[in-house]
Amino acid sequence: MTTRCIFIRHAKPQSDHMGDDFNKPLSDEGRDNLETLNKIFAEKEIETKLVFTSPLLRAVQTAEILAKEAPVIKEPALGALFDDDAILSLIQEHAGSTLFFVGHAPTLSEFTEKLVGENVLPQGLSKACAASVTFEGKIAYGQGSFKGVTNPFV
Repeated sequence: MTTRCIFIRHAKPQSDHMGDDFNKPLSDEGRDNLETLNKIFAEKEIETKLVFTSPLLRAVQTAEILAKEAPVIKEPALGALFDDDAILSLIQEHAGSTLFFVGHAPTLSEFTEKLVGENVLPQGLSKACAASVTFEGKIAYGQGSFKGVTNPFV
């Protein structure tokens, strides 16, 4: 039974937003990048079934664009107080599924590397890019297989 996790850093927010960081919305460029990412996922036949997202607005908006009609669940453990063990538990709970996680730098990249057990993202994860990790059987730290990064900018 294969479990696939797609870890996506939120898209580019508006740089001129004067409000608090929690409510910073996506820019038009960020939205366009996500549409490109959706096309790449469609070409790779990666279907969005369930999306967990940080509760910060730019992450929620990223998740909603990627989800299309799939459920989007705000997950505090993906936000400012990132909780590795809580996210690992979510993956274990949904074993056998393809799961999307939308979050922030550097925690999302660090978590991806913890799942794989090696430094696979030395430059981190750029905005609107996705890292893919799969598990065959046991879902635990160091047991994931890194499958690469999907980048809408190339």
